[in-house]
Amino acid sequence: MEKKDYTKEYKEHLNNLQNLNLKDFLNQFEHLNDYKEKKLFLNKFVCKEIKGVFIEDFFKLFYLDSQAKYILKKFNLTNLDNLKTLVYSYNTNSREFNGNIKELELKNKLLNKGYKEVEFLRYKENESKEKFKKRKEEIYKPLDNLKIKCVFDRDKIGILGSFTEKGGYEGKFKFDKERGFLFFIPKRHTKTGQLLISKFYYKEVE
Repeated sequence: MEKKDYTKEYKEHLNNLQNLNLKDFLNQFEHLNDYKEKKLFLNKFVCKEIKGVFIEDFFKLFYLDSQAKYILKKFNLTNLDNLKTLVYSYNTNSREFNGNIKELELKNKLLNKGYKEVEFLRYKENESKEKFKKRKEEIYKPLDNLKIKCVFDRDKIGILGSFTEKGGYEGKFKFDKERGFLFFIPKRHTKTGQLLISKFYYKEVE
């Protein structure tokens, strides 16, 4: 976990979890089957000794191996691999938790400015392809050709490769009825655009 991820909100979240002693905490964590179960475990239980590490010199250690070895030495433990997994899972959980906080803040800000929220549509359990396609048409088709300001995760190219970055852009929507896809077409473009594959917010403009 990086220091910037140990926010006031995340600290309060950890303080509200059920406390386990160090031995039980590490043993239960070690015997969980996969990362998903381990992440869920860390959102339900906490160990005050491990939590205390996150406000010490731990943050000066930037790599997973170094952070795991710090815990190993501090508590005289032996299973380094389990501690590496613990640190990795905490890193993931803290980023996701803080990401959700930022997303909620952005949502409230945009809704107050008159934007509408649209969830990215996914298959429902036992839903046929035909019903799914019809559902997408019902939600996306009314947006076709609307001139809008849209906030979404847009594809970017950087020095280290491609990535997505949330931003606000002006343009219009284009609905592909045959494939059931909704695209964002930037202003002053006629054909090139980006397929919307996550939640987005929009507001109509003149």
